[in-house]
Amino acid sequence: MNKNFLFLGIAVIMIISISGCTSISPESLALANPLVDQFMEEYPNAEVQVTHFTTEQSEQIIEDIRADCGNPFMEAQDFYKITIVDSESGLDVVAWVNWETKDIECAIKKGTETKEISKPGEDIKECEIHKEVKCHGDHVYWVDSCGNIEEKKEYCKNGCEEGKCKEQAQCQVHHTYKCHGDHVYWFDSCGNKEDKKEYCENGCEDGACKEKENCKEAGQIAFNNPTGSYTACCAGLDEVPNIGDGTPEQCEAWESMEGYGTMCTDCGNGECESWENRCRCPEDCKEASFCGSSTYHECEADLDCASAGCSSQVCAGVGEEVTTTCEYLDCYNAANYGLECGCVKNKCMWREEDTGCTDTDGGKNYFEKGTTTTGSISMTDHCNDEGKSLTEKYCSNGNIAAEKVSCTCEDAVCLDEPSEYDPYGDLTTCTDTDGGLQYYTKGETLGYKPGTTTVMDVADECKTETILTEYKCSGVFVKSVDISCSSGCESGACISAPEKTAQENCEDQYGMWGEWPDDEAGETCNHKTTDAGDVCIDSDDCDSVCEAPEETEEGANVVGSCYTYNYLLVDCVQTIEDGFATAPCA
Repeated sequence: MNKNFLFLGIAVIMIISISGCTSISPESLALANPLVDQFMEEYPNAEVQVTHFTTEQSEQIIEDIRADCGNPFMEAQDFYKITIVDSESGLDVVAWVNWETKDIECAIKKGTETKEISKPGEDIKECEIHKEVKCHGDHVYWVDSCGNIEEKKEYCKNGCEEGKCKEQAQCQVHHTYKCHGDHVYWFDSCGNKEDKKEYCENGCEDGACKEKENCKEAGQIAFNNPTGSYTACCAGLDEVPNIGDGTPEQCEAWESMEGYGTMCTDCGNGECESWENRCRCPEDCKEASFCGSSTYHECEADLDCASAGCSSQVCAGVGEEVTTTCEYLDCYNAANYGLECGCVKNKCMWREEDTGCTDTDGGKNYFEKGTTTTGSISMTDHCNDEGKSLTEKYCSNGNIAAEKVSCTCEDAVCLDEPSEYDPYGDLTTCTDTDGGLQYYTKGETLGYKPGTTTVMDVADECKTETILTEYKCSGVFVKSVDISCSSGCESGACISAPEKTAQENCEDQYGMWGEWPDDEAGETCNHKTTDAGDVCIDSDDCDSVCEAPEETEEGANVVGSCYTYNYLLVDCVQTIEDGFATAPCA
């Protein structure tokens, strides 16, 4: 050891002793280690660097500390890292000090192929770096020749066995089904969610759709006095006397009389609804209001519903048997309250009078921007395809309809004479030279940019050293998906693992191997989409297609979800295009 350095150390210790206080520093603990002491003797001009890590900070680097000290069981603590660097030789030694126990955990001096390590109570050992690999926990770690666990070599998704990651078992499609959200979904044998098995109107429980609760909804009669029938109100609703509208004195008088029935309502929501009045729901209704009722009979259109009862105070299904008391109250007159009996969400009920569908440009007017409105829904004309086409909204049978025409479009107006919409021009198909999602073959795809008539001619490419951007055809459009390559990406394709078939490589990427109804390439790999389950209103929003909810009528304006796999698992999937459902599968 350098004599000056030794003398300085003795002097510092003497000064501390004379002053009557003893102080331990991270540097002094490190310098007391034999490996550090040896390094300082060889390189007396080495620079000492001290870095402090709180417990929270050391949690982020605990794997590195464990690898340095060869102790996989070390926990995050208040640590000091003492790094002693000799700039002339380029060598350094690192010591880790546990500041909570005031102990040095280890000191390590690394070379290119070997390292020296010193631990309390042990001799300095010279160990060969990365001598072998072993399982530690569920993953693969490097181990030096002295048996110390070093850094993690490989993350294992399915666990570790005999120094190697376990291979993923082939997943059986549609292995089981269970609830996900409010609906029933298929799951494969590996536990991955697949496509929707069943749409549940009333929610899902224990892998099956819930049965519709046998109860009365808001606005329905609970106790029908003339017939004596009774059905309880649904959860969360109040059962109130089914009496007419009146002053507080009138309400009290009517309630004292016998012979009235009861009604279900949701009083207290701050809204005086059509079936509520000052007697039935005084907290919501402050002024005279309509006091009729609805049967909520199933319906398809307004023609299936009609007013019934002695005073036409009930909105019921056509031909439905309705029993009421024969008395007339002013609050039964629906016209006075701007109400009509109609079909709302497939149920007969009172609603505000339909003012019809309106279009500010007078209908199919391609040369004026218009907004079409029905009820609370409004939709405005707009340009598409980078100004090459117009979507014109208009009224049809009281509903909003749309038509696309080809023209030079600006601010939702055609600047020239429109013609029949032709989105594809001269290019009528999309081609992919590698036949689709073939991750181990570089392909070139020619088609349209999604949602436009702009031609794309692109080749598969490596986004990073391990991520491949694979292009594919979706109808006439070109779409892309990013794939993680387990053996790396090179020249626009994933590098195949040695001695593995295309099927094995597919399964390594968690895909399914087989022939698919919407792919003509024969057996190929079917990967899960990156946007599976995301909300969509058009297939252009998705990697694959936008799937409609089950039992959706053709032309319904609904929201769908992105399909689970790049290729369809079945022959037909009902889709959503431009916000409207296509024809159901036969």
